Amino acid sequence: MNWYKKAETAVSVTSAEFGAMTWDEKVDLARNRSISPLTQRLFFTEQYGERSGVLWSLARNESIAPEIQRLFFTEPHEVGYAVLCNLAGNPSITLETQRLFFTEDYKSKYWVLEALAWSENIHPEVQLLFLTQEYPKKNDVLEYLAWNPIFLQ
Repeated sequence: MNWYKKAETAVSVTSAEFGAMTWDEKVDLARNRSISPLTQRLFFTEQYGERSGVLWSLARNESIAPEIQRLFFTEPHEVGYAVLCNLAGNPSITLETQRLFFTEDYKSKYWVLEALAWSENIHPEVQLLFLTQEYPKKNDVLEYLAWNPIFLQ
């Protein structure tokens, strides 16, 4: 079976099919805008190598389901700040996911909040969190927020 072709067209794959995919095929699947939430969940529940590179692609997928967005913060694995920066810049993330950037503990919070501050899809409630919450290098992050194109129009 041609996994690459299936990754482009499939709505879902099984755990066994996911496990048989190469790293490149998993990246292609992560980019596929038509994958189901069950398939999206496999990226967190299955074991595979070089996970951060695959999750980096999944975080950019604009069709990622809200329940999957939360897994970037709650699943027991190491998600690097580059992955979270991609998620922060994803225009389809929900208000609830945007709040998680403030409430959850993770490494390099400053860099990730800068990415969120630069996003053109920040919910107004989250804009207020930038002002009211405490976090590392707050003045620097607020400068990014001030230069966000949504405020310069």
